[in-house]
Amino acid sequence: MGIAEATTFIEDNPHPRLWKLLAEAALQKMDLVTAESAFVRFSDYQGLQFIKKLKNMHSTSLQSAEIAAYRGDFEAAEKIYIEMERIDLAIELRERLGDWFRVSQLMNTYNIGSDLEYEKTNNALGDYYVDHQNWKAAREHFTKAKNVEKEVICLYMLEDWDSLKNVAGRLTEKHPLLKSLGHMLAGVGLCDQATQALIKAGDVESAIDVCVAQTHWAEATRLAVKYKQEGVAQLLASNAKQLIEAGRTLEAVDFLCKAQQYIEAGKFLFNYADREKQKKSNSPLYLKKLYVLAALIIEEKQRSQISELSSLNEGKTSEFVLEPWRAAEAYHFLMLTQRLLQR
Repeated sequence: MGIAEATTFIEDNPHPRLWKLLAEAALQKMDLVTAESAFVRFSDYQGLQFIKKLKNMHSTSLQSAEIAAYRGDFEAAEKIYIEMERIDLAIELRERLGDWFRVSQLMNTYNIGSDLEYEKTNNALGDYYVDHQNWKAAREHFTKAKNVEKEVICLYMLEDWDSLKNVAGRLTEKHPLLKSLGHMLAGVGLCDQATQALIKAGDVESAIDVCVAQTHWAEATRLAVKYKQEGVAQLLASNAKQLIEAGRTLEAVDFLCKAQQYIEAGKFLFNYADREKQKKSNSPLYLKKLYVLAALIIEEKQRSQISELSSLNEGKTSEFVLEPWRAAEAYHFLMLTQRLLQR
């Protein structure tokens, strides 16, 4: 039956489902008056708003495309838009549907869209690939979208450390992303690159912490002196003390040498040698070597360009330098005497 006969029948046998069917049929035939009346009968506010929108359109082609989209026939709606040369409306339709692959295809095919629209599309495609853990494809789209933050996440997941370093290099100073980048690089043991990123971010304290955590003591000390950070001397002394208390004196000495704290390192080694000479099992040659090493370490201070963070003043230092040499000399003469006696 036709629209008129169907309307008469439904009025005699009213039911919301029948009014809905009539509204859809009337829309398909572009009978907006009947469709509006049917929407009123089953209280479809959304449908009434749609009719209002259609009435404000002055093009029947636009009305046909909107009706096709309303009915869920998106291919037909897009085809009408393209025939009307309204690619922008076809793109808008696909954006509402979240079909970003088709959006990208339309934009590239018809060479349409602003830079912002291209960035929006590439970000959406990147998010799609992230959801599917395709980090390589996601990174490509985020790069096109100039979304550095999400690009960095993809590079980290791809373990592409060289690219991460390049990203850190091209970011401006104190960029909010530099801190995260620094900690990412530190997490995989790239201390130098992490330190550079953190310094560039203006976070000197974190840069020093990274150097300390990875036992790059010389760099930690250099940064502390250069940027006038407080508390580094206490930190170095605390770490050395912990090693000594654990019976690892030689490791503490090595640690202080790497931090270029030569006076303190020499002092610890000299005291260690004094304790070792109490043991009858140690040979004079071994003890001589300890004292010589302590003396050489202290003299290294004169060649260091980094200011010593030591509690010893210069007067005490000059007096202390001679003590290891004297002890080494004593053991040297002791060994010579033993050789003469054995002849």
